[in-house]
Amino acid sequence: MSTGVSYIVQQASVKKNQVGGKPTLCELHALHYIQVPILVKLYTDEFALDTRWFVNLGFTSQFRTYARNTWLAQGIGEASIKRFNRLGFAGLIGGGIEYDIG
Repeated sequence: MSTGVSYIVQQASVKKNQVGGKPTLCELHALHYIQVPILVKLYTDEFALDTRWFVNLGFTSQFRTYARNTWLAQGIGEASIKRFNRLGFAGLIGGGIEYDIG
């Protein structure tokens, strides 16, 4: 089992479809989160000398520390997104090959 703490910076944008044209950017939001993952790492037996497969399974919780509207297009009075969730959860699945160098 493993865990840790990460500081995540994200950007959210809202685009509006123009009639007969490409979508145009209307607003940007800056979001900062502290993320705490909880993972279980499962290993296989060695399939070659000092080499084995692994799988990471778990979830992460994230806590919003900062949210701000950073840009609005001209002519837009208010942002369409007024509030972002303070707390979020996500599942994590990963895997790979571990090779022991020593």
